[in-house]
Amino acid sequence: GATYTMTSGTGTCSVIANQAGNTNYSAAPQVTQFTNATQAVLTVTANNTSITYGCACSPVLTYNITGFQFSDNQGNSTTGQPAEGTTGTQGGPVGPYPITISQGTLAATNYTFAFVSGVLTVNPATLTVTADNKTATEGNGLPTFTASYSGFVNGDNQGVLSGAPAFSTDAPSGPPVGTWSIFVTQGTLAATNYVFTFVNGTLTVNPAVAQITAPLKNTMLSGSSVNFTWSHETNAVSYQLLLGTTPGGSDIASVTTSNLNTTVRSEERRVGKECRS
Repeated sequence: GATYTMTSGTGTCSVIANQAGNTNYSAAPQVTQFTNATQAVLTVTANNTSITYGCACSPVLTYNITGFQFSDNQGNSTTGQPAEGTTGTQGGPVGPYPITISQGTLAATNYTFAFVSGVLTVNPATLTVTADNKTATEGNGLPTFTASYSGFVNGDNQGVLSGAPAFSTDAPSGPPVGTWSIFVTQGTLAATNYVFTFVNGTLTVNPAVAQITAPLKNTMLSGSSVNFTWSHETNAVSYQLLLGTTPGGSDIASVTTSNLNTTVRSEERRVGKECRS
């Protein structure tokens, strides 16, 4: 039978046919045919990648080459590197940015190149929203809840936020003495370049101590009677009002009551006031 040999590579290639003779046939003359071998196409693709907004980093741009023939690979069939670039940076706003790729110094004897762009995604940074710990006095209702923020980058501050977080608590209305949770969730809080994580706070309700609320301290009392009022004290079942011409004295009046007020008669003079449970 005939044997064939063919040279490899691009350009003009020769195909040579040889047929040796045998006892029945004489040897055929060698026949050579010529053909053109064109370059194959390698596809050079910019790999997709991502970074986080505000990170102290630059995007690492890489690529992948496909389409090698036979036992060819990037190491034995190409030289140089493609050129890659992107408009996305760690300081830029969140979003997708194209990764462009071109030939650069990339070269190959037996191949031409086709280039496919990639995408750089700048992901949002994480902002921690922490419910501030609060205190309250038993019987005085709930305080106003607030939050603190940490994790701003690129010189940002609360000015980049819109809306407000939502707060709730497991403390009952008019909470008794104890500790309770302050829950914080996103509510209407929003920011272009941030997502949020939330940390709950603690509400501490302290015991109330009775205090005279009227008349004000060092008030000049006049008239035949004066009405005294005072605030609730935790666990108190009765209150004693001492009224005297000296601190702690009771030469004018001594009243014990379960109410939060009492009326006493007094001469016109400046007096000290004390309320005890």
